[in-house]
Amino acid sequence: VKVGSYPATMTLGGKSVSITFAISKYAASVTVDGVTTDYVSLDDAVTAANAAKGATLKLLSDISTVNTVAITGDVILDLNGHKLSNGDRAAIDIASGAKLTVNDSVSGGSIYGEVPIGIFTGGAIINKGTLVLNGGVLSAGGTNTPCSVVNSGSFVMNGGELRGKNSLAASTGSVTFNGGKVSAKMAVTGGTMVFNDGDFTALDSVNGYIRGADVTIYGGTFGSLNLSAPGATVNIYGGTFNLFSVTMKKMGLETTFL
Repeated sequence: VKVGSYPATMTLGGKSVSITFAISKYAASVTVDGVTTDYVSLDDAVTAANAAKGATLKLLSDISTVNTVAITGDVILDLNGHKLSNGDRAAIDIASGAKLTVNDSVSGGSIYGEVPIGIFTGGAIINKGTLVLNGGVLSAGGTNTPCSVVNSGSFVMNGGELRGKNSLAASTGSVTFNGGKVSAKMAVTGGTMVFNDGDFTALDSVNGYIRGADVTIYGGTFGSLNLSAPGATVNIYGGTFNLFSVTMKKMGLETTFL
């Protein structure tokens, strides 16, 4: 199906009525080996992208989904400045053995998922495979403690931003920060975490919810640092820690370092 007008005939009360169906925009495109195909349905685009290794799935409009988008292949998602959202559950689920790379070629793109109820459950993305975030804003809403990313696989953040009530939940798997910004607290109880770079200056972005994980910090800028790791290890080799400014902010005072 392509964008355009489609005439049709319906029979009502024994009479034929002529009507026209109009499809005004495409949902997404899929590029495989240099060949791009546009799709009216996001579901059809995702099916095509999953079937072709290394396919680029590009959003062509803002999309609100009813079902969670299931990633089962090796897919590159270009948000292209658009919003992918689900108001009732996680927006994307990455299966074990699958890989999703999230880019935002235009900027302004985002992924949002809402969890009606649940403790540290997925909002934007549930990752059981491999997730690479290069751009876009991931956030989650809902009652209790929804998280932008729920990770039990491998999560590498090179850019973009994690927002919402909670940015990350993980009990297993690995998390590597090479860049980007984390603007909400984490809930990590296991696995490994490596901080190479990134902006963690938002209040409570790194706090006591990180416990039981093996944490190594080589770089990054932190606004708070309160790690509890019973039975695990915390190694700090670098990074910038503006803890004083966070303390003053809690007292209602703004500070500037010159």
